[in-house]
Amino acid sequence: MANQRALVRMSEAEIQHFLSGPHTMCLSTVDKDGFIHSAAMWYALLDGQVAVLAKRRSQKVVNALRGGRLTGLVEDGTTYTELRGVCLIGTPRADDRPEVKVRVALSLFDRYSPDGATFDAQASTYNRIVLWIEPIKVASWDHAKLRPKSEDTLPRE
Repeated sequence: MANQRALVRMSEAEIQHFLSGPHTMCLSTVDKDGFIHSAAMWYALLDGQVAVLAKRRSQKVVNALRGGRLTGLVEDGTTYTELRGVCLIGTPRADDRPEVKVRVALSLFDRYSPDGATFDAQASTYNRIVLWIEPIKVASWDHAKLRPKSEDTLPRE
């Protein structure tokens, strides 16, 4: 029998496709006392890289830059055979360039805002910084790959 972990692993193309959806990321860092600090974040996917835009003095940014480590978990699904996700374990790369912050802000707005909403990208970047997640390890899973092929051809009610 094949290793189940290997069966559910996503390809790089599948990971990029999954991350391109408007999911919420659980971004985790380690605080000064060694405890895990997790925050729900919207994220941008630009040129295949994941970035978050956060207040520069927020706990997540302070922790990430002090500790040099972070983990981003993106998942969805409500039943076992629908579960899928990507876990990015890596280091943060801070970027304070105004043009990068605006680019990330516009990406976030395009992904998560309703049609017809107005947006001031410049104002939304005030007092914020971009954290790029530089992955050292990527874990992924798509439990739909465990379904027997015959289930994919059965009529749905």
